[in-house]
Amino acid sequence: MRECDKGRPLTRPVSRPVTKAARGLLAGTAVASLCLAAGIDMARASGAETDAGAQLAAADTVLDFAIAPQPLAAALDSFAERAGLSLAYRTGDLSNLQSPGVTGRMSSAEALERLLAGSGITFEFTDSSTVLLTRGGDGAGRR
Repeated sequence: MRECDKGRPLTRPVSRPVTKAARGLLAGTAVASLCLAAGIDMARASGAETDAGAQLAAADTVLDFAIAPQPLAAALDSFAERAGLSLAYRTGDLSNLQSPGVTGRMSSAEALERLLAGSGITFEFTDSSTVLLTRGGDGAGRR
């Protein structure tokens, strides 16, 4: 045991060595912080879910849709549940907008285009299960 200047034994070490796991965690946190500060999307930087084939597969999945004309936000909730997709959007972008609805067997992308028709909202599949909706464009749908 080491002793301090006053002659009493120390009950715990003054400092502990950093374990290999802790060094890895600290390094990962530092890299993530730097990327965040630089505005780099870590998921995209690591290659996670950026396969264009997976995005196209999600967009081209054919399903039966029966969504009545209703407020756009409600129509999109029904669409997301039926298609098994997550939608990301600003709620204010959808306020006071109506959807014409969609009925029939078609791809998820086609159904979404029909739901958004005339709304001024465009969409983009960001990965195989997430769709980003944004206000702007010509209301034609897909970007």
